[in-house]
Amino acid sequence: MATLVPTSEEEPTLVVARFCAEIAWAEGGEEVAGPAVAQAVAEAGTLLAANRNADLVSLLLTSAETVLAKGSEKDVEGAFTFIASLIPKADAKEQVEALASQLASKLLMAPADKPALKLKVLVFLYNALVACPRARYVVFAAALRLALAAKQHELMLPLARRFSSACFREWGGAVDKEELKELYVSLGALLQETKGGAKDASAFTMKYLSLFTAAEAAASPAALQAAAAAAIDFIKTPDAFQSDLLDLPAVQQLASVPEHAPLHALLCVFLKERLPQFHAFCQANPTALQTYGLSAEDCEAKMRLLSLAALASDSFAAAASAAAAASGSASAGGAASPTAAAGGSGAGAAGSGAFAVGEIRYALLQDTLQVPEEEVEQWVVRAIAAKVVDARMDQQRRVVVVTRSTQRVFGAPQWLELRSRLAVWKENISNVSRVTQSARLSGSLGPRGAAAAAAATAAAATTSA
Repeated sequence: MATLVPTSEEEPTLVVARFCAEIAWAEGGEEVAGPAVAQAVAEAGTLLAANRNADLVSLLLTSAETVLAKGSEKDVEGAFTFIASLIPKADAKEQVEALASQLASKLLMAPADKPALKLKVLVFLYNALVACPRARYVVFAAALRLALAAKQHELMLPLARRFSSACFREWGGAVDKEELKELYVSLGALLQETKGGAKDASAFTMKYLSLFTAAEAAASPAALQAAAAAAIDFIKTPDAFQSDLLDLPAVQQLASVPEHAPLHALLCVFLKERLPQFHAFCQANPTALQTYGLSAEDCEAKMRLLSLAALASDSFAAAASAAAAASGSASAGGAASPTAAAGGSGAGAAGSGAFAVGEIRYALLQDTLQVPEEEVEQWVVRAIAAKVVDARMDQQRRVVVVTRSTQRVFGAPQWLELRSRLAVWKENISNVSRVTQSARLSGSLGPRGAAAAAAATAAAATTSA
């Protein structure tokens, strides 16, 4: 058995060449192997002296399959890591890409054999190819294929998680749209098989679907299938309350396909409607949930939370509009004191025009969520725990006071609402500042008044925003 033994007396390149040749010719007998090994080492020396790195790498990879199969893990890792270190030294980027592809293809053969070692070599090569984005893509794609084929998901996970859109931008124009699609699918598949990777897998599925135009999606069964899977995944995931799926042409195309049209309608219910509309859908499509592998009980529970969020959003938007109107009136008529300008000690839409908080009556919640009165507070607690809303319950007044609600979709109406909230926040701060400045100039603002003004400014900034 050949062993890789680098010494100070011999050039490392020749050590690797001898190691590979001895394994390749091990079964040829001494009479055949001796001259063949000597010739391989001599040829490697000639290429090294001539600085022909591309040809040298190709020579060393001639017997890669045999070396990978028969060499010890330690020696094979050392040899292939050394070969990988020669690739960035090729004369042109085209040569670097070709050599990287050549090495990657050798490592992809028999993926179940020494997969961890092969992934180490590919990661080493990827990190060495800083100056060649296209070659980096080739190596990363090969590592992904290897990890999936060998079921070595956990080994690839650290590298996969590094690949956000920023990393893809690093490759510049070296990767075309079709290659990106393939990468996103592979990354999603890899992460889906790892513990805690479902959320990241969904993100890559979204990236994949975003690359399709409507026409491309209509002509691609794979895109439609991925869109359907993404819709089911969102509906099924208990803590997923916001999604931009309906903005994607590939998802929109589901409505045009009879097989997927009910699923698209159901997704619209989850992202736009409330519990009564969900019940109406189930009555009109009695077998749909079962067809898509969805639990009726789980879907109903999620729809209650989403319906509560919708009520909260409505009440909050109404409160914000009222606060904007009240703020405008206060600005026109003036305010008597810094604390009055900030809304005094109250913090509700009904009692103060300055603070944009909403209120939902228990009766409305009971009617919308279709639950007994005694369960209303339980669902509010569940919504708060799930971070669907930020709220508190006023049991005396039988209302829920809302300060934030989850937006299931974020389009033009949500941007307008955000602009309105920012306008209220800006006006609140301006009012407090004007009144405080006026009081200081008149000398009527004592120590307690200064403290109240500071508190009012902070409250206006945090509550309105």
